[in-house]
Amino acid sequence: MLNTRKNLKIIAEATSAENILQLIRFNEPDILITDIMMPAMTGFDLTLQLKKEKPHIKILALSMSEDGGMIARMIEDADVDGYIPKAAGKQELISAIETIVAGNTCYSQQVMEQYNTYKAQQSDNRSFNLTARELQVIECITRHFNNRQIANFHQRTHGGNASEKYLP
Repeated sequence: MLNTRKNLKIIAEATSAENILQLIRFNEPDILITDIMMPAMTGFDLTLQLKKEKPHIKILALSMSEDGGMIARMIEDADVDGYIPKAAGKQELISAIETIVAGNTCYSQQVMEQYNTYKAQQSDNRSFNLTARELQVIECITRHFNNRQIANFHQRTHGGNASEKYLP
């Protein structure tokens, strides 16, 4: 999809965070596009490490996760430069890349809605003194998840095995 753009050059592709770290030693990109859920090392951990070792590399996160907590961790803790859903169209992806390379941040409307909902829930729930996991379980219950789906949701949003199949 991106190979057709003359102003974009793909210098490498990788299937794991470890591969990315090895490739970046030899070819430093202007921007790295990474999935949040990868085997072994998550996109969150990769972003933390790269921001520490090579802060000049911009990072765009892609995810199927609508977990506001993960979005907040990526934005606030990992300092990711952009975050869009995997389902984003070609034009949204290209626009995000161009925005980030120009020195700005780019978070999709859908991502920001999830982020803002999460932050509002955090604020509202401080008086109840609930943990992040307890809040996540409540969210899953409101989505009518069964016990297995709740466990899978937790595992998926906290670095579960990427080869496992998860229920909605």
